[in-house]
Amino acid sequence: MKNILFAVIAGITLSAQGGLVHRYTFDNDVNDGVGTIDGAATTNAANLEAPQYTNDVPGSTVTLAPTHSLEVGMSYGAKKSGVEVDSDVISRNTGSYSLWFKADTLANARYLIAALPLQDGPILIGKNSSQIKLSAGEEQRAIPATVSISTWHHVTATWDNPGGTYSFYLNGSLVGTTNCTPNSITPSWVRVGNYSLSDSTSNTNNQFEGHVYDLQFYDHELASNEVTVLSANPGYALPPDPELMHRYRFEGNVDDSVGGVDGTA
Repeated sequence: MKNILFAVIAGITLSAQGGLVHRYTFDNDVNDGVGTIDGAATTNAANLEAPQYTNDVPGSTVTLAPTHSLEVGMSYGAKKSGVEVDSDVISRNTGSYSLWFKADTLANARYLIAALPLQDGPILIGKNSSQIKLSAGEEQRAIPATVSISTWHHVTATWDNPGGTYSFYLNGSLVGTTNCTPNSITPSWVRVGNYSLSDSTSNTNNQFEGHVYDLQFYDHELASNEVTVLSANPGYALPPDPELMHRYRFEGNVDDSVGGVDGTA
C-alpha cells in the first residue's frame, strides 16, 4: 500500500501507514489484504468441509466494500469448517479487531473467534441461544451481549495487554470493559469458526454456524468514535494512522526537523 502524502503551504509532511494491520475480506479467499498473514481454510475431508464465500453481506455497505462473507458450519454436527491464521494478528501490546457476523443458530461454546489455547483471547464465543460473550486473559472474565439470530451484528474487541483491560462493543455501543492479568493476552493460534479445525470428530459442538464479514485487526485500541464509524458503515476500514517521518518547515533552511533527511536548496 502506498504511503500517505500530506502537502501544506507552510511545509511538507511525509507519513507512513499504521493502524489497520490485517484485513480478511473473504472475497473468494482467506488472504490478508493489508498485511502478509494469509489464512488457511479447511478443505473437504472425512470430518471437515471447506467454507463457502457467499454474497450474503450486511445491508447498506459502503462503496468498494467487500462483496462476500465467509460461511461456516454448513454441515453442523457432522463436519467442521473455518479458517486459521497466525497468532501474530493479535497485538501483544494494545490492539483491536472488528467484524460482522450473522448466526444461523447459536449455543454455548460455539466459537466465532478462538484465540487460544485458553486463558488468552480475546475470544468471541456463543454463551447461549441468544447471547455471545467476549473473554480474554488469565481469568477469562466474560462480557455477555444479547443478539438476534439471522441478523447481521457488528462486533469490536479492544484490549490493553500491558494494562490488563479489554472492552466489548456490539453494534457500535460499549457493552462492557473488564480486567485481566497484565500481559496474559498471548494466544498461540487464532481460528475463525471453531475451537478445533483438525480432521477429527472432536469439538464438532464448538462449530459456529453462520457468516463472518470483513474481519479487521488494528494495532491500537480503537476509540469509541472509531467503533461507531465502523458499525455505521459496513465494509469500511479506518484510514491508516499517520506516523510522522519527515518534516520541512522552511524556516530559513530546508532541514528535516524530524527524520534527519535534510534537503538541498
